[in-house]
Amino acid sequence: MYFPEIDYVSYEAYKSHVGADIAAYIAMMSLETSKPTLRDAAIIIGWGELLQRNLAQEKFLRSYPSSNRKAKVESMYHLTKWNVFYGSNNTPLFDYESKVIDAKAVEAYKKAVADGDVSKSPLLLKLSNFLKVSDRNGGKLTDELSLWRSKQIPMQYN
Repeated sequence: MYFPEIDYVSYEAYKSHVGADIAAYIAMMSLETSKPTLRDAAIIIGWGELLQRNLAQEKFLRSYPSSNRKAKVESMYHLTKWNVFYGSNNTPLFDYESKVIDAKAVEAYKKAVADGDVSKSPLLLKLSNFLKVSDRNGGKLTDELSLWRSKQIPMQYN
């Protein structure tokens, strides 16, 4: 299947001529164009970068609640958040066989929570709580953790 792809990198030159929300949107989309998050159902960036992109989307939504790009960024936010907490088909957060969480993801997520401000980021707060539940379950995908994820991070259909 083929999809048209807008070259947002070429719009970078115009960021100084548009509003702050559109400039932020161009920056997000330019990054996604030049270094995509997913390819062939696999996350092809690091867990830390994935989370940073999700935090940037969260910041956009909080900073520009009336932007005409809000719906697009909300859609990206929910998909990226899903990838943060579940991974993707070819890059699962928890190994399909052992049910153990990816060690690099844990490292990146713990660093982000430690460096960030959970009182100002609902995403970081949720991630902090997720890590606590994961730690309590020995880093394994248990029924408790599966239930927590399904309640806290339901799949959004837009």
